[in-house]
Amino acid sequence: MSEIKIETPVMDGFRTAMRRMASSVSVITTRNGDVHHGMAATSVSSLSFQPPSLLVCINRSIAMHEAVRGAGRFCVTLLGEAHGPVCDAFGGKLSGPERFTVGGWHEDVDGLNYLPDAPASMFCRLDATYEYGTHTICVGVIEKVLLGENGAPLIYREGGVGGFRRFL
Repeated sequence: MSEIKIETPVMDGFRTAMRRMASSVSVITTRNGDVHHGMAATSVSSLSFQPPSLLVCINRSIAMHEAVRGAGRFCVTLLGEAHGPVCDAFGGKLSGPERFTVGGWHEDVDGLNYLPDAPASMFCRLDATYEYGTHTICVGVIEKVLLGENGAPLIYREGGVGGFRRFL
């Protein structure tokens, strides 16, 4: 892939536009060997119902990237509005295993961490990867879903998080 050069005004505008886009917050977790890894993410999207699958985009410069590729499995936990401290911990306030000290994390039988009080946790097998720019698009086939309370999701916008409120 050839490097694409983008002018600074476009990059500045794109960054501002993406900050204005409200997105649901998830925590992606994996276990590679005996080491647990996790990161907060807004770059999660459903892909297909046949097979049930989703996309997760991970920056190639972070440890989580190689951890997911090495493990071949990951969990996507959708955060609820009460999970702001979890988002902070996994969004960079804490690092490494210290992140898992915030929230009531459990391990499934395969050693993947999830929050039982989250709206949903989807356990995935890494099926395909595609490199684009600074990130890798990871396709996960969903093998198991755990559903928690159907409360308001945690939403990220303009550098902050909050709950979603239905106006209709």
